[in-house]
Amino acid sequence: MAQRVPFIVTALGRNVDPFMLHIYAAMAQQERAMISRRTKEALAAAKARGVRLGRQEIADANRGAAAARDAELEPVLRELSHLSSRAAAAEIERRGLGKLSYKTIARARVRLGLED
Repeated sequence: MAQRVPFIVTALGRNVDPFMLHIYAAMAQQERAMISRRTKEALAAAKARGVRLGRQEIADANRGAAAARDAELEPVLRELSHLSSRAAAAEIERRGLGKLSYKTIARARVRLGLED
């Protein structure tokens, strides 16, 4: 609409007034905002009630895989504790121990109590 390209809204027909299209677009934008707000509020309320969201079997499997990886990398992470997470990730990759992101290294350090 901003580029003045004509388009047809099937539900409204060919001869709909551009002003009406603006009204409908504004209403759709407002509805999106309200849906987002209601969703966030509902998720916060569920969390406050102690509801665990998501597929717990997948979360448990991911948690187990992270613990196994942490245990395997703990000696290396202790050795590289003087390095930043980015530098430690690069060093771990250089040593052929896998390609890990700096965030993975940072989270592993927190789980292992090597970092606050």
